[in-house]
Amino acid sequence: MHISLESEVIYAHRGLIDFNQDRSSKGEQNIQNEEKPWIVPLYNFDSDIGSLRLDETICFRRKRKDELPDNLVIRLDTALKIAIDFSEYVLEFRMRNFDFHELERIIFALRLMGSGDVKAYNAIRLAHADEKEGSMILTTFYSQNVYSARTYFLKGEASRNLADIWKKLRDVASKEYLDFPLRLFMNTYETNIPVEKIVDYMTIFESLTFYGRDKAIEPAGEVIGIALGMMLGKDEHERSEMKEILTEAYRVRNARVHGNLKKLPQPQEIAKLAMKVEDCVRFTLRKFVEE
Repeated sequence: MHISLESEVIYAHRGLIDFNQDRSSKGEQNIQNEEKPWIVPLYNFDSDIGSLRLDETICFRRKRKDELPDNLVIRLDTALKIAIDFSEYVLEFRMRNFDFHELERIIFALRLMGSGDVKAYNAIRLAHADEKEGSMILTTFYSQNVYSARTYFLKGEASRNLADIWKKLRDVASKEYLDFPLRLFMNTYETNIPVEKIVDYMTIFESLTFYGRDKAIEPAGEVIGIALGMMLGKDEHERSEMKEILTEAYRVRNARVHGNLKKLPQPQEIAKLAMKVEDCVRFTLRKFVEE
């Protein structure tokens, strides 16, 4: 098995993917290339299912043994090498031009369903899948830190909801009030600084709770806690717990934003609080997406 050193490699930055170049001179080989699936290795991802089809063009599945040749990594960056070597699952896209936005929605849907640092770095398509040789096309999406202790696990019983959430994320453009919160959630999810997560997540709650108002209703932390608790809490205990979490998170947010570092809790406490707030954000956004 051999990857030609003259292989075609196309890099495209996030959000600027364009594979509509004129390749008519390649004739029959070009047509053959277009029929090969795009393979996206998933990092920090595991499951108890063998495969899951989202629609007629996209599916999750276990990575096949020797699916991607070992010498493929000589042409790639370190992040992708790690993703290929250690990934157990891949996303398979059977489409002519790879759609980054569909991949982003799938990762988003996973993050709305549960915690874990699931990531996708590149899409790969070999020109001759059977021979494992010829040209390949790479698209670079993410450059975040690949090392993480939070593996994402997709349970079989939860997987049935994934396709529904993914499809509903296509329709959020009609919900203007969700645009900023959803984008901030995706960006903040990548940071490894708990106190910064809390600041951004509370900004999301402010945006949703006080949407359409010139300023927040004081005391903002308690108002957010009460409002979200009433919406998401199943009983009085859950509503009270959510109010307590979000009120404390807003105090941390204020201390950080206004530079009152002496009022910040210990780092371990902030880290635990950030995880709880992230769960609250996840439940809230999913509720709005699914309604």
